[in-house]
Amino acid sequence: MPSVLVGTDASGVLLNRVSGAVRFADGRIAVADGGTSSRISLFSHEGIFEEEIGRPGPGPGEFRWVSHMSVGPEDSLYVFDRGLQRLTVLTPDHRVARIARFRPPANGSSRGGLIRVFRLEEEAWVGQGMESMLQASPGTFAQDTVAVGLM
Repeated sequence: MPSVLVGTDASGVLLNRVSGAVRFADGRIAVADGGTSSRISLFSHEGIFEEEIGRPGPGPGEFRWVSHMSVGPEDSLYVFDRGLQRLTVLTPDHRVARIARFRPPANGSSRGGLIRVFRLEEEAWVGQGMESMLQASPGTFAQDTVAVGLM
């Protein structure tokens, strides 16, 4: 597969603080831009900008800090927003299908919420807590909290 360069003047959009990218079955590429735009940029298989998905904000179809994306069945898109602590499922035509909030159990061991979530199967997700980022210091081992949720 040939390399494709996106996020340049030639591709039609500049990116800032990229936090993830996925490729759809037809070769299109979605890139999560967590900088000042808080959006997902969609590029053709040739790297040309096609459209912007989402915008900054807390509402449906809006994002604050996308930290993980994955492609689902029929090129649906799963987007975890670390800033809003929620998972948004977008249809293949980029409409909001479902939204789920993910929070680790309130047992005092999980500070700061989840960093990212990963799809286990159709309705099950596992989320990684922020302890590793908050507690890590040189020469120490940080313990993660993992939350498993059903959507």
